Amino acid sequence: MKNKYIILIARFVFCIIMFPAVLSLSYGETCEVRGWTSGSSPKGPDYVALNASVTYTHTGDLSYRGERADFYNSENWYLGYDEYNTQDIIFAVARFHMTFNSFSSRGAAWVAMNEPKLNIIFCKNVIVQNLPSLSVKSFDAVNRSATVNYNIDEFSKVGRSGGPIVINFTWTSDFWGTSGSAGTVTVSALSGDVSHTFSLGSGADVYTISAIVSDGTYTTPTLILGDTIVTGTPTPPCLRCNKN
Repeated sequence: MKNKYIILIARFVFCIIMFPAVLSLSYGETCEVRGWTSGSSPKGPDYVALNASVTYTHTGDLSYRGERADFYNSENWYLGYDEYNTQDIIFAVARFHMTFNSFSSRGAAWVAMNEPKLNIIFCKNVIVQNLPSLSVKSFDAVNRSATVNYNIDEFSKVGRSGGPIVINFTWTSDFWGTSGSAGTVTVSALSGDVSHTFSLGSGADVYTISAIVSDGTYTTPTLILGDTIVTGTPTPPCLRCNKN
């Protein structure tokens, strides 16, 4: 029992020395601000959605089995640990699931771990962001047009690069079960309303119109805008096609 307490105290002292963040947590910082060189380890996403669970890992050879890796991030500091377990026969992997929950964490952040054999800190710079969103403002089945509202976080990949934002519209036919592009709209503003008159597949059918938008990392769930009807005789999309 005495040895157990000695080990715990030793690890605490190590953390205080290697992680001064325990004394002065702050948001919007990088590995370099903490005096560490950023790299690709621990392995995990570069862009992290706020309130979404993400996993970071470190891989070693089989000699790492049973070793303990402690994980940290810029929001919570110490998160916990994982022991290296065998993976794919020849590797040992430590992994940790974490979540950035504070709105103040948006922007520059870091994820770190102590490498147990080298006794050094591995740190990875990450960006914390809100997920993109898309909602229906109006849908006109007769004139085959719709207006949607979109929002892209300034800290997303597209938001930081200033790249174009593309809203994709899709049709799906009810009778034949086919689908295709109903057009796209390209914008530069990070948020706003977009109106679009959509194109449809050939032939009479009930067409369901949907839309999505991506921020370069994350894509919104498919948003159903509504149904529109093309009257007449259904035209099969191929000679041997059967009804859906």
